[in-house]
Amino acid sequence: MANNNDKYKNHSREELIDELETLKKKKYGLVWDKKNSQEMLDAFVNWENVPENFTPKQFPVLKEIKNKEIETDKNKPVNLLIEGDNYHSLAVLNFTHQNKIDVIYIDPPYNTGNKDFIFNDKFVDKDDPWRHSKWLSFMEKRLRLAKNLLNKNGVIFISIGEDEVAQLKLLCDETFGDTNFINCLVWKANPRGRAMDKFFATTKEYILVYAKDSSEIKLALNSIEDEKKLSKFNLKDDISFYKKGYPLHNGTREFHINNRPNLAYSIYYNPKTGDAVARDEKTKDKNGYILKDNFIDENLKKKGYVRIIPLINNQTKQRRVWRWGQEKFLKEYKTELIFVEETSGYYVYQKDRLSAEGAKFEKYKDIIEDIRTDEGGLELEAIFHKKPFNFPKPIRLIKFLIGLVEQKNNLLILDYFAGSGTTGHAVLEMNDLDNGNRHFILCTNDENKICTDVCYPRLERVISGYKNFDGDDVAGMPGNLKYFKTDFVGSDSTDKNKRDLVNKSAEMICIKEDIFDLAADGGLDYRIYQKGKKFLGVIFELDAIADFKKEAEKHKGNFVVYCFSYTEATPEKEFKGLKNKYVLKPIPAVILRIYLEIFKK
Repeated sequence: MANNNDKYKNHSREELIDELETLKKKKYGLVWDKKNSQEMLDAFVNWENVPENFTPKQFPVLKEIKNKEIETDKNKPVNLLIEGDNYHSLAVLNFTHQNKIDVIYIDPPYNTGNKDFIFNDKFVDKDDPWRHSKWLSFMEKRLRLAKNLLNKNGVIFISIGEDEVAQLKLLCDETFGDTNFINCLVWKANPRGRAMDKFFATTKEYILVYAKDSSEIKLALNSIEDEKKLSKFNLKDDISFYKKGYPLHNGTREFHINNRPNLAYSIYYNPKTGDAVARDEKTKDKNGYILKDNFIDENLKKKGYVRIIPLINNQTKQRRVWRWGQEKFLKEYKTELIFVEETSGYYVYQKDRLSAEGAKFEKYKDIIEDIRTDEGGLELEAIFHKKPFNFPKPIRLIKFLIGLVEQKNNLLILDYFAGSGTTGHAVLEMNDLDNGNRHFILCTNDENKICTDVCYPRLERVISGYKNFDGDDVAGMPGNLKYFKTDFVGSDSTDKNKRDLVNKSAEMICIKEDIFDLAADGGLDYRIYQKGKKFLGVIFELDAIADFKKEAEKHKGNFVVYCFSYTEATPEKEFKGLKNKYVLKPIPAVILRIYLEIFKK
């Protein structure tokens, strides 16, 4: 048998070093060949020339389709619909919305092999030996761009089926970090199950949930309406009804006095007055920290105080600790803790409260059971009086997921596999219910006219109103919408490219600042845009600063100014001592690079 190392015998020293470095990087988890796949199989991806890639000589931009703009309230946020390859859309959004997105929901191709996934302009079927790798390649680039868009509190929800859920979990662990994995929700989409399945009737789909930073997010809680559960909250103080909740003792076996010494302190409680104090009474010897059972502060004892300390863990023989530090204890004990005398002494418990409105909340379960997948189709039929799109997600599902994020009504939501536009519909409906200011960005291609014939008309009818399947009038839900297509600007120094870059980069900066109405047009020199008392200035030529300031001072309000120059410096001194307030921001680096290339002298 040939030695396995024979394959390396003709390698150069540089090739061997490269191979070694590759092996060092490989780890347990997801590994697929991204570098040499075209050499291995012609049908696989050519990483350099796939249609979704753009070269340094091309700059992705957005071109507004003016006749498709919808405006109902100038004071409301502007929603965006972007038609084009979502890879290009995400690239542009990385210029305009980096670290700005609160929630991402996507429903990518499930890669079932039944002509639901196109890669490199060809359907990928079940017999393709590189089926999973192609899908992962497709998803990876988009997820990495999407991650940049999430703010520190941001969350992404990804719908997926059985075929790729395992691969997607590993890819997301790699992209977002496995510590930022929140859960894999199971959606019972079809309670009856699919009868055509070979072994089991599939009832479920999955929704992977990841955070940009799991330490920064806070998810909503579920309201309890069960009367039996509510009846247990039979105690009351000035805040709400409550019941005895969890002990203040930390129940985690791994936490003890020697690895959490800041949580090991004595509590002195006065049963007559209800007052309490905290004392750090630890000592230390060669074996670690000690908190003695038989010690008491005599002065406090004389005043009627009893001493309460964490218990000893019977299994580990280590002194336990409290769940709260001293600062939190002293701040909240009077309102949030109860002291109960039991056989062996006093114990401390946290109050488990109802809200002031009489509602109790608990964590949502990781199974979604009351939303059916066929709701989505019925909702589309009500708008179009036919079924223009297969398997749209139900509005209730999207509303539920958005509602899981900390309850705010001004969230920015992105869906870059927008399909029929369910996410936009859900956001408009949520705003209509609570007069919120949530806004969305939808990205979709126009394969089978999905954008022009389904997504956009759906949003238009939802905003303007329509007749449902029964002929009843359905009132519109106010909202603003701008329609863009992805486009490219070449980097050759031509007059056309100069004009295109000026126009398109100004549009993208407008998108970035959510200010669109043109207030003054200085041609290739500068532009001024307005939204209420907020103004946006874009200066394309340093020599035009004086003319820009003269025009800007005619408008009363606060200005955000972007100034193109041949360096990264912003001309702060030029804007001192003026009536209006001016905040100068740097041009996004990629736009500046292309600007320098086109306007080179």
